[in-house]
Amino acid sequence: MMEACDARGRFAPQRNPGAGPGGGLIHFAGQRALLLDAVAMGILRQYLVANFGFTAARAVLTQLGFARGWRTAEALKKNVDQ
Repeated sequence: MMEACDARGRFAPQRNPGAGPGGGLIHFAGQRALLLDAVAMGILRQYLVANFGFTAARAVLTQLGFARGWRTAEALKKNVDQ
């Protein structure tokens, strides 16, 4: 079981000069990260259900959530208290 940890400072936007004005990379625990809003995820869910059915959409989003949680946990275990 993982203990709670303070993740402040592990989320660090960094400037990328090649990305143009205001561009940048987002890192979390040393890994590149994506920032998605709830509306975008809702639109993706609706698209998946409409085009592939509820069961397939649920399977894809469940796997996405599992993989995201697994990788976050691994990154935090690797980077906490180092």
